Amino acid sequence: MAAGSASAKVSWIGRDASGANTQVALFTSTTPGGIYQGAPASTANGDGTTTLTGLANGQDLYLGLALDVGGGNYSPTGAVLRVRPNAPIYVDKNSSAVNPDGLTPATAFPSLTSGVLTAFANGTGNVWVAAGTYSGVSVQLLPGVNLYGGFDASLTLANRNPAQHITTLQGQAGTSILEIPGGDPGATIDGLKLDGLDASTFGVDIDTSAARISSVMIERCQRGIRARSLDLGNVYRVVMSRCVVSDNKVQGVSVSGPFDVDVQASRLALNRAEGLDLKNLVAPEGMPVSLRLTDSVFFGNGAEGVDCAMAAPAVTGPLGGQFSIDVERSVFEANGTLAGSNPNAGLNIDVDFDLVSNWNADIVVRGCTARANKGDGVHLDLDAAGSAVVHRLNASGNSAHGLRVSSQTVGGFASVSSCAFVGNQGFGIRAELGNYPVVAAHCVFAGNDQGAISSALVTSEVSSSVAWLQSGAITGVRQHSNVTATDPLVAVFQNAPVEYRSVIGLGAQAVGLDQLGDLMAGDVVEVADDGVQRSITSFPTSSSAALNPLPTKLLLPTSLARFLPAASLTENYTLAVGSAAIAAGVPPPAGPAPDAGPFGSAQGGAPGADSATLTGLFRAARTAPALATALGTNATIRVGFLGGDLSGASVSTSNVRVLDAAGAPLAINPVLQAGELEIPAPGGGWPTGDLTVQLFAGLQSTTGTGLAAPVSLPMRVQ
Repeated sequence: MAAGSASAKVSWIGRDASGANTQVALFTSTTPGGIYQGAPASTANGDGTTTLTGLANGQDLYLGLALDVGGGNYSPTGAVLRVRPNAPIYVDKNSSAVNPDGLTPATAFPSLTSGVLTAFANGTGNVWVAAGTYSGVSVQLLPGVNLYGGFDASLTLANRNPAQHITTLQGQAGTSILEIPGGDPGATIDGLKLDGLDASTFGVDIDTSAARISSVMIERCQRGIRARSLDLGNVYRVVMSRCVVSDNKVQGVSVSGPFDVDVQASRLALNRAEGLDLKNLVAPEGMPVSLRLTDSVFFGNGAEGVDCAMAAPAVTGPLGGQFSIDVERSVFEANGTLAGSNPNAGLNIDVDFDLVSNWNADIVVRGCTARANKGDGVHLDLDAAGSAVVHRLNASGNSAHGLRVSSQTVGGFASVSSCAFVGNQGFGIRAELGNYPVVAAHCVFAGNDQGAISSALVTSEVSSSVAWLQSGAITGVRQHSNVTATDPLVAVFQNAPVEYRSVIGLGAQAVGLDQLGDLMAGDVVEVADDGVQRSITSFPTSSSAALNPLPTKLLLPTSLARFLPAASLTENYTLAVGSAAIAAGVPPPAGPAPDAGPFGSAQGGAPGADSATLTGLFRAARTAPALATALGTNATIRVGFLGGDLSGASVSTSNVRVLDAAGAPLAINPVLQAGELEIPAPGGGWPTGDLTVQLFAGLQSTTGTGLAAPVSLPMRVQ
């Protein structure tokens, strides 16, 4: 996207996760809140490009994309972006103008610095930079200055193509290539390659400012992007779209302070430390702060793919603060490659404001893949008030647990639905310490080395799920209507491995295994869920297998899965004909039982994927008392929801049930009170011992959206 005089050229990718074209519409408005109120400015089936003309110079134009869902309806997708049309300042390193002034392509500045300073002197400006390599760059993008690369020698919007006309800015030792100190709205950087030559401190240094960075490659710096702010009176928005940040000596991106961070369709890979490091994301008092990651890849970074720690400011007050963390359709793969590193997970989210009250975090992880990471696939460290939901996650082949939930102080619970935990070297799910149990429903557990799910010091719950070829004890967990399948010859799913082994070594000729099991020469196998078909050629020792092709690098330990000879390597957790999981889920008080497994819930589907038109996850998010707290005999149970307001019309004993320790339903009278579900104690009070509160898909929001997945909440009466 680039802005010029009374015009702007906009390009977008219109494909779904499978690569198929989707119908996309571009909307525009002079106000951010009015974008989707009129007709689209342009449409395309698949990738699109349009040039908007007749725009007002000096006036901000806001742009957003939406998916055509039929019937003249559109579903917004991605971030809202901003351009400001103005006459461009031209820069071309090959300019031979005698008196360059940057006003025309023929009189372009040969110096990037001259172009930027001229734009700033004019009060605002769009600097257009022709293709080529610009050496020794260290430039401040002062307020009102936007920088666009990707132009050929004609320096026209019509011919702009950053992929073909590569504009490279090379840095110099000890400085940033580009610095943005401009406040709000900050600067735009679009269509450039920033190369630090292993000498620059930062590719982009954002100091107390907003920024939009799109279609930018950043490599070989100390840190690709740094954003920092100590200004507790403002929350600055940083947007990264279609960027590649790789091969930097420390983090790919580092953020500290009060920022809204939005990363879309980007790749942060092979950085020596974290891909994205938010070690101190701060929510100032009374101001919401957000992190949104969509359709992005975090691969092969030396430490975590993403490490997000949320904190309150040093001075707090009664208004509190709110974090919103949304991680959607993103991949966390093979992170933790740095020798000697001890990363927590591919994706690590840490609620770190447990010493203050009135701060809260709402965490959603959905449609993601966490594969072959050193450490856990996903780690949620939930030490303070908030809610967490993990939906349609595929966590496989990680060196520790698929999902780890740890907690210490404030009570709550983590909701897990329609996920697959396969071939992890720890547990599929591990709940540690004592205040956040895991409530899992409609999941798959297969071949995890230590077991399916374990919960220490707090009682978790798993229901309507399938354990496929899964050994190991389940501890600290209540179970309802789960399916256990141990015979690989009796199919539960349409396609799944028929044997799992642990890879504990990689040699020049073979992989070391925990044991050979039933493996035979000629077997078709996959290592670390990497999608590469390999065959076993021989067994050099009693604990190793020679593979063709042999992996060149592995983060150990990881998994080896054996498939039937004619099977695809892509797991398909749709139930097979005659599967034992058909209609085996928790039966509601009225109506048929759902299928167990990932497809059996209302918003179920293939783990590791989700729709481009995301429906909000209406879900139970909190209880009073907390699940880890003993329930009084005559106490009222309260359940709060997120993703919509609970509809009172759906609150009934057809959709809410409470079971005693023997599994018998109790006589209850659930009601809607102050926006929450209330379940008063029955006559005579709650019976002593275990209770299970079951919430079914018939519970709906006021907009008609049902629960994303039914849940069973474990409670106990002392």
